[in-house]
Amino acid sequence: MKRFIFIVLLAMLVIRVSAQSNTVTGKITKQGTSNHSGILVHFEMIAPGNSIFEVYTDITGEYLAEIDPGVYNIIFSESGYKNNWFMNQILLTDKTLPDIELQDKGRKILIPSEFTTIQDALDYCNSEDSIIISEGTYYENLILPVDKELFISSNYCSKKDTSIISNTIINGSNSAHVIEISNYAGNSLSILGLTITNGYDNFHGGGLYITTSNNINIRKCKITNNTVGTTSIWGNTYGAGIYIGNSVDCILDSCMILSNICLNKSGMLENGYGSAGGGLCVENSNILIYNAIISKNEAHGGYYYADYTGAGGVYI
Repeated sequence: MKRFIFIVLLAMLVIRVSAQSNTVTGKITKQGTSNHSGILVHFEMIAPGNSIFEVYTDITGEYLAEIDPGVYNIIFSESGYKNNWFMNQILLTDKTLPDIELQDKGRKILIPSEFTTIQDALDYCNSEDSIIISEGTYYENLILPVDKELFISSNYCSKKDTSIISNTIINGSNSAHVIEISNYAGNSLSILGLTITNGYDNFHGGGLYITTSNNINIRKCKITNNTVGTTSIWGNTYGAGIYIGNSVDCILDSCMILSNICLNKSGMLENGYGSAGGGLCVENSNILIYNAIISKNEAHGGYYYADYTGAGGVYI
């Protein structure tokens, strides 16, 4: 409701300010060169409409864009350099944006000061970037990119205070996987020092769902209170906390996998469906597990022609 009111008021303000386009200028340079031409400046309107405007820089790095009044995300990109951006810019009149430089090395992206959601950071970031998440609860269901080399961490990475892990929470709102990693083929994807909780899927991986992926490193994470399946649906339900399938070179290092549960409908001896690996399920995969605490996980429901409770902790 608040967003709707904001958009309506903004639309009224835009009409009042100008019926014409306004001019946005600025300057972008590229690290390590004197030729700053060819940088794409992408204006993506987020209110009151959804228009897109694009221009390129000249040799000095200067650009000029004629755009409709509104609120924009502005992305600066060039092959071989890391993207940069200005988010939620209110551009109702002519404006000159601050100068920026595109870097040729990975940058540190801070959540929520630079992006309010982790998913936005994942979508806009470049390979070799680090996404650092401040303490708080983030209600998201993350889908990670398939080819970017990334480091995703709480502030535990710099402060080494274990309380930060419990206080930096990604909550899946019991609606989908908290984190999904599918078909990842990059050099390295590392996740450090997060609590991953309240995820859900009908069959696999309520907390972490990893499939057909390589080079995944999960360290010092707490995966807790995730669910797969219900007592009213038939189906094989595995790995409520973490499911890893058809993947290689995955590492679980010093993680806590606690109080996750697989559910299934039970009571019919001929159904052939099962539940197992409430904490962790590994299928057709090559993984290493170090110093893990796997405790108080459960699996319930009919299993292979019997009303059977499978491995609550780990199923491989």
